[in-house]
Amino acid sequence: MSPSNQDSGAPWRGDQAPCVYCGQVIARAGERCPHCRTSFSLAVRRASREIVGPWFYLDPRNPSGRGVTFEMLIKMVEKGRLQADSIVRGPTTHQDWMYAAETPRLAKYLGLCPHCFASAKPEDTYCTSCQLNMNERPADCRPGVPADLAKPPYHPSAYEIEKELAHSVPSAAEEASGGPSEAAPASTAAAAVAAFAERPTPTPERTWPVLARPVARKPKMWVVFALTWATLIPLILLWVFAVPADWKERLFNRAPSSGTPTGSGGNATGPNGQSAPADPRVNEQLKEADRAAAAGDFGRAIAIYEDLVRKTGDRTWNARIQDLHAKQEQEDRHQRLAELRNRLKLAEQLAADHRYADALAILRNIAKEDRELLATINVSVLRMQAVIEEDAAKWRAEGEKRQKLAAQLGQAKQLADQGKLSESLAAYDQIAADFPAELIREKIDINQVCDTLRARIEAASKPPTPPTPPTPPTPSMTPAEIAAAVAKLVGEANTLEKGEKFGEALSKLEAVKNYERKFWPEGLENRIESIKAKKEALEFFGMGSDKRP
Repeated sequence: MSPSNQDSGAPWRGDQAPCVYCGQVIARAGERCPHCRTSFSLAVRRASREIVGPWFYLDPRNPSGRGVTFEMLIKMVEKGRLQADSIVRGPTTHQDWMYAAETPRLAKYLGLCPHCFASAKPEDTYCTSCQLNMNERPADCRPGVPADLAKPPYHPSAYEIEKELAHSVPSAAEEASGGPSEAAPASTAAAAVAAFAERPTPTPERTWPVLARPVARKPKMWVVFALTWATLIPLILLWVFAVPADWKERLFNRAPSSGTPTGSGGNATGPNGQSAPADPRVNEQLKEADRAAAAGDFGRAIAIYEDLVRKTGDRTWNARIQDLHAKQEQEDRHQRLAELRNRLKLAEQLAADHRYADALAILRNIAKEDRELLATINVSVLRMQAVIEEDAAKWRAEGEKRQKLAAQLGQAKQLADQGKLSESLAAYDQIAADFPAELIREKIDINQVCDTLRARIEAASKPPTPPTPPTPPTPSMTPAEIAAAVAKLVGEANTLEKGEKFGEALSKLEAVKNYERKFWPEGLENRIESIKAKKEALEFFGMGSDKRP
């Protein structure tokens, strides 16, 4: 049987085919999919291919939809189509499905950090709360931020799994080929079996007999004395008869060799002003110690002086060493105070930005000894903490008052929209009596609103005025006026099309058809069809004018 006869009943030879958008099997001759309601026109097909990308969002209407670009996701966020609880996947999630709120690079456009879910801005790279990079996962900490200021992610267990996955390194074959080879699963399984087969069989631990330790005997004193004198007598004889006299005199009568170099002659002066014989090596070490102390490297200077004391045996340099220790402690104190001042400034800045929880966390993490150090310069961490807590309480109370004001303003406006003008005016008068004028002024001009309501109430109480006679018809427009009106409509349509307001742009172009055909711009019908196709393409991705929040 020929191949053409074998697959004569195959579905691909029939009059049905999968929808190119959602994959459902439909009639080939259809102009629109009955499932996803998307047109098969050439313009819609072309527009849908222009926004294809590596990002996917889970759409219940079209679960098998194609991916889009990251710019398309940003537009969906701006139009309210994509929200924090939407499910997406893309390059930063390694194609794993995640909530948009925890998707690196995307979550900050929703106003959230993907790690700790704190407030974030699209232009930020690092989170101001947890100090982690918001464009990757696992993420690096902000450079220069101390470890005690970094907060752990909201889901630490999932974050640790991501770190373990990030440590996986592809094999050499995969790196050479740009991806995993076809034999990778088989070779991996074979390697696992071989490793298990080559694993050594555990052998029982061999026990050895414990030998008794011999009992140590106490040495006899006469033996100790005999050995001591047997060692000292040859040394005494060697000192008396073998060492020259000038060596003995130079050894017992020499002055200390350490000192501070003075003058150009190379002579040295000790710490108490006594003169010392010139020693170039000692003078060079003292110069190096002075340079280190002048540069603030007191540890290096102390090490040099201690080395001189150890080599020369001159203990008079200990006073200099103690002085350097005191200077080093003072320098360390200044550095620690500078670090603590920076932390206090950061806490003040966070409090000024109304981020009181972060500011209080910084103050609570200051250790007891650091608090005592700040107390020496009349800085009280507890007092500062109390002030920030008081400001936070005021901010919360003011926020609650603002929410209450917004709710009452909404109720008053709803009464006015329902035509209950008197009740609405009474509600506005009550708002003016209950809330400060500065707070109300941030929302509305309540005096103007009340005046408008009073005017409407007064107008409603007056008898209706007789209808005005109809105005006489205006003379017909001249050709120049018609051409100007058509040009104005076309210009407004161009502006609306650039702003993706395709429905209003179509209304402007349809209005051009109300004039004679000779005034129509060239290609008007094709222009209208093109805008309709773009409008359908946006509606396919759920971002039409009717989908806007």
